Amino acid sequence: MTNNPYQWERIERIELSSDGVIDFQDIPDTYDHLRVMYLAKESTAGNVSEDLSIRFNNDASGAYRASLNYLRTDGLTNSGNDGFTRSGLDEIPIGSIPSLGAGPHWGMGMIAIPYYRVDGFLKSAHSLMNASLPNISTVAENTTSIGCGQWDQSSTDITRVQLGEYVGGTGALNDLESGSEASLWGLRDP
Repeated sequence: MTNNPYQWERIERIELSSDGVIDFQDIPDTYDHLRVMYLAKESTAGNVSEDLSIRFNNDASGAYRASLNYLRTDGLTNSGNDGFTRSGLDEIPIGSIPSLGAGPHWGMGMIAIPYYRVDGFLKSAHSLMNASLPNISTVAENTTSIGCGQWDQSSTDITRVQLGEYVGGTGALNDLESGSEASLWGLRDP
């Protein structure tokens, strides 16, 4: 790592060698902002896609709220927009990823976590992702999603970031498929 305040520095890279949750622990407090770049697929066969979720400090107490919007197209026509806004969540659903049954299709994206260690305001995550998903007619469907969410903890620094499949209300994160990977980056304000 360098001490250049104008460049993102990679803190850690994790590639799953078996199905599991990507888990960045003991995140240093020497940066002002974090960014996660990921390539992921959900490990359960049978569904076309699921939501990727992010959790901070292993807190599954219902302290999150989120908004996620999708744009889907088959490359020729717009097949629709949809999304949701929810509160009282155990994690932040942040983007759509293909399932194990999706063949060679993977979801990839970037999650920004600004001011992860500043007291006095809610911590947040913002994402932009794209996934090519097979649909029922076997035509590849491209999904772009924009997600954001807040963690209702204003006095707690983020020291741990976990990525897994959104389960919703269970307190658990489901596994990502083996080969899923993510890199955690840090940036210092000049």
